[in-house]
Amino acid sequence: MLTVSQLKKSFGSFQAVRGVSFSVEKGEVLGFFGLIGAGRSEVMTALFGVDRLSSGNIYIDGKEKQWSF
Repeated sequence: MLTVSQLKKSFGSFQAVRGVSFSVEKGEVLGFFGLIGAGRSEVMTALFGVDRLSSGNIYIDGKEKQWSF
């Protein structure tokens, strides 16, 4: 249902997200935990289409997420 592969987000030389990958199948529940500054918000904004990541892929129901901006 949701597959995230090698997401990366950089702000200049600072890497906020480094190679995050996971998948969630129908009926599963995902918990997203981490320390302050771990990049949780950056991954979530990419999933909801608020911001782009530097690289990586997001697939929803097998279709690659297309950026609308």
